[in-house]
Amino acid sequence: MSLFDGLARSTPSTSAPQPGVIFLMVAVPWVMLSSAGSFALRLGLHGIRIVTQVTIEDDMTASPLQERLARTLGRNGWFSRRPAELQERLIRHAQIKTVEADNWLYDTGDEAVGLYGVLSGSVTTRVVLDNGESAPINISGPGAIFGYAAQVLGGRRVTTTVTREPSEIIFVPQHALAAIAHDLPSLWLHFAELATEQLVFAARVIAERSLLDPRAQLASRLHVHALAWGGARGPVTLPIQQEELAELLGLSRKTVNRILKAFEAEGLVATGYRSIQIVDPKGLHRIAMEEGA
Repeated sequence: MSLFDGLARSTPSTSAPQPGVIFLMVAVPWVMLSSAGSFALRLGLHGIRIVTQVTIEDDMTASPLQERLARTLGRNGWFSRRPAELQERLIRHAQIKTVEADNWLYDTGDEAVGLYGVLSGSVTTRVVLDNGESAPINISGPGAIFGYAAQVLGGRRVTTTVTREPSEIIFVPQHALAAIAHDLPSLWLHFAELATEQLVFAARVIAERSLLDPRAQLASRLHVHALAWGGARGPVTLPIQQEELAELLGLSRKTVNRILKAFEAEGLVATGYRSIQIVDPKGLHRIAMEEGA
């Protein structure tokens, strides 16, 4: 079950309730934008939804939130290259929900119920292995769009996505996507392109693990995250911890700590509490390009 069905989970949906395990049902308001100039507030509490429909007058539209969505999603390379009509339709049907840290947005095997994104905060995407263990494959921040693979495959979720911190999550429900596709049949081709981009990224990560030494691997991953967090032109702070980087890259925390200290001495990064400031993105990119195994 998706979190947008009203359930906030502190454990995966594939785990059956056991003694001592608490499944928390929380009440979290969300706002649904609509072209009719109205929004709905819903509270999901103990499986019950209370719905209040509020009509907004012509001079009180939800456009500021829509403009914020457009600015944030505009940082996403895929979204920024879509036709203006498609961008507008996705934004118009977007729902925004504030989600606390460590909640499952969806779990591996869940039925696909829509498309997701991040307005603020960040999420971790994990893949469940055959032995039941899970491994992180990406950390995504504002502007990220995910949950599209199941749309292309027409099946169930192949990954698990969890909030890392209090976050504003973007959600476009399945029925809205179907309505958009009815008017714009090319929607599925656009999603296929998005899935292809992610496949290219995954192939790049595999190649870097095989060809680059740990220093170049870490430089490359930090540069990628810096670009995603809007640091193409200058310093940016990533809300990422050293142990998370170590897990993403398959390196020991000791190795990551050692390399980060060297980067800091070179003026490339500045480490902080539960964060890493990217001071010189171009310098990290240079290391990733020039230094190898």
